[in-house]
Amino acid sequence: ALINMPMPAGAAGNDGSTEQFALGVSSDADLATALSNTAVKYIRIEGTFSSSIPTWQGAQGEKVILGTTGKTLHLPSPTPSNRDGCFISSDTTFKNIDLAGINIYAQGNRLIFDEGVTGNVANIFGGSYNSACNSDTYLKIMSGSFNTICGGSWQDDVNGSTYVEIGGAAKQVNNSASE
Repeated sequence: ALINMPMPAGAAGNDGSTEQFALGVSSDADLATALSNTAVKYIRIEGTFSSSIPTWQGAQGEKVILGTTGKTLHLPSPTPSNRDGCFISSDTTFKNIDLAGINIYAQGNRLIFDEGVTGNVANIFGGSYNSACNSDTYLKIMSGSFNTICGGSWQDDVNGSTYVEIGGAAKQVNNSASE
């Protein structure tokens, strides 16, 4: 269900106005609805589930994905039909959420891992997979555990500038099978 709520404390641009919130997002159908609604900026994950939306299709406008204590959002992982992972199609911020996943490709959209991100996402790319990214890339990683953080694309070029900022509680982990 979508309702108007005050913006979270400390949210960028918090001027006392309200933003539409997607509450009770605990399935792919809920997530797809929230991502495609241009009026929804803040999406709260209310249940643990595995997203099978490899390209967050139809994502419109900037999205802030917020977690709920004890709930995990499992991002799409490579499968025989989707060997590449999760592709972001709009500016996205993850905050106070437990994430699990293999590859995230921002495709030139701003991708921010703000405070409170836990879990492990193996690889983050500012660009694309096996194709050129024809825009600037922007990654800001302030929390979470990652194996690889790359401002560019996987096996292709970025035709623009790259920006990568790593700080806060972000850490590198080794995801090799030998450990």
